[in-house]
Amino acid sequence: PTLSTRDVVYRINPDRLVDELHLGFGRPQGMAFDSGGSLYVVDALAGRAGLYRVDISSASPKKELVLAAPSLVGVAFAPTGGLVAASGDTAWWLDSQLMPFRR
Repeated sequence: PTLSTRDVVYRINPDRLVDELHLGFGRPQGMAFDSGGSLYVVDALAGRAGLYRVDISSASPKKELVLAAPSLVGVAFAPTGGLVAASGDTAWWLDSQLMPFRR
């Protein structure tokens, strides 16, 4: 992230063309893809921080808040299911059975 209050997430297609995904993120930190191809982005902007899911297959992708948390900086998916969300000093494991937002 930069020191700006607005940063952009970029999408690069197989032909190496770059799109800006205008999703209204303030300070996107960590990103990961789930097994269904949805992009998850941690946004660390004060007041709207959390983990968001983005369906990038859509022509006009929109973000959906799936986990509100003020201090997240990263996200990762386990190959066996489940998700790890991390702050600057803590990592939380969310079991896939407890995650209704997973497809």
